[in-house]
Amino acid sequence: MSDMQFEQDNANEFGAPPTVSSGSGMTNLLIKWGLVSSEQEAQYVLIGVAVVALVLALFFVKSAFF
Repeated sequence: MSDMQFEQDNANEFGAPPTVSSGSGMTNLLIKWGLVSSEQEAQYVLIGVAVVALVLALFFVKSAFF
């Protein structure tokens, strides 16, 4: 059993590490269109759009049932 040898090249044992994207598709799209200049501004804009959509949805649901 002492004649056993192992390969020493473990650099890619588990494959390449996953790449970290610089943001989601919507934030990159807002930056690409020139509406915002940074990823953080794009996230604030998307949060604002989500809040406005939620308020509009609540308004239409309330007006439909009351």
